[in-house]
Amino acid sequence: MYFVNVTDQNNNTVTKKLILK
Repeated sequence: MYFVNVTDQNNNTVTKKLILK
């Protein structure tokens, strides 16, 4: 599991949690 910072459509920085299986 790891976290990556992405930018949403409103240019707000959000954190998405990605789980690798």
